[in-house]
Amino acid sequence: MGKGLKVIDTHQNNFALDLGRMFSNIETERLHVLVIKTDYGTELLRKLNKAISEFGAKIVHLQFTTVCHGKHAECIAFIDLANSKVSSRNIEKFFKKQRIVKSAQILNHKTYSLVGNNYHFPLEILGERAVVFGKDVYAAIFKGIRDEFGTAGETFLYYLGVESGIESYVFISEFIRKGKSEDLIKAIKVFTKSLGWGDIKEIHVNKDAGNAVIDVYNNFECALSEGSKTPYSRFYKGMLTGYFTKCFHEEVKVEELKCIAMGDAYCKFKIGKLKPIKVAAD
Repeated sequence: MGKGLKVIDTHQNNFALDLGRMFSNIETERLHVLVIKTDYGTELLRKLNKAISEFGAKIVHLQFTTVCHGKHAECIAFIDLANSKVSSRNIEKFFKKQRIVKSAQILNHKTYSLVGNNYHFPLEILGERAVVFGKDVYAAIFKGIRDEFGTAGETFLYYLGVESGIESYVFISEFIRKGKSEDLIKAIKVFTKSLGWGDIKEIHVNKDAGNAVIDVYNNFECALSEGSKTPYSRFYKGMLTGYFTKCFHEEVKVEELKCIAMGDAYCKFKIGKLKPIKVAAD
C-alpha cells in the first residue's frame, strides 16, 4: 500500500451486481467446483470455455479474480456434468497439464436448493477483511437500533457513522498517499458506491472555504424508510462528517437538505465548517 491509486469513476451507467457468493435453483445431480490458479487470465478464460464445451459440460456460475497484490489470478467455476461423459477427475487432470495453469483442483459439491462459494474465505476488499449483510439483516440492525432506543439510537448511529468516515479516510489514504488531495474527495464517490452504500452523482467542493454539496442517489440507509417527515439519514450523514473533517483538516457540520425517505429523488447533503462557539465575556 501507499504507492498511489488512480481514482476511476465508472458511474455513467448503473446496473445491479450480484456478488455471486450464493445462488439457487440449480437442478443437477453432478455439480462440481473447479478451482484454477494462473498468471494468464484472458488465455485461461478462452481455454476454459472451449474445454468445458468439448467435455459436454456446462458452466453454471463463474468467478474470476485478476492478478493483484502479487498473487495469481484465480478462477472458480461451478460446472454441471449431468450431460458429460467425462469424469470430474479427468477434467482436473486436463487442466493440471496446461502450460498456463499453476494449479487446478476439483471440489465435489452436494446439490442443495442454495449453493454457495465455500472455497473463498474470508472475504477481502483491497486486502482488508470484509463482511456482507443483506437488506433484511442491515435493516434489522439500523431500524432495530432506532426502534429500540429512539433518539439515543439515532445519535448512536450518527457517531458510528462519524467513526466509520474517519476510518474510511485513513484506509483510502493508504492507497492515495501520493495523489492529490482532490483524489481523496473523488475517492468517496468510488468508495461508497463500490460498497453499495449510495451513489454520489454530484459533488461540488470548495476545499479552501471548507464546504461541499453532495447529491446521493439510493442511499441504503434512507431507502429503509418511507413517508418520513424529516431527513432520515444518521449513519451516512455521520460518515460524511467524519470523512470531510479529515479532508478539510477541520471539524465540519453536515446537514441533509433532501431525503428519499421524504419522497425526494435523492439525498442532498450540505457540508460546512463547524463555526466556533462564541462564549460571552464575563
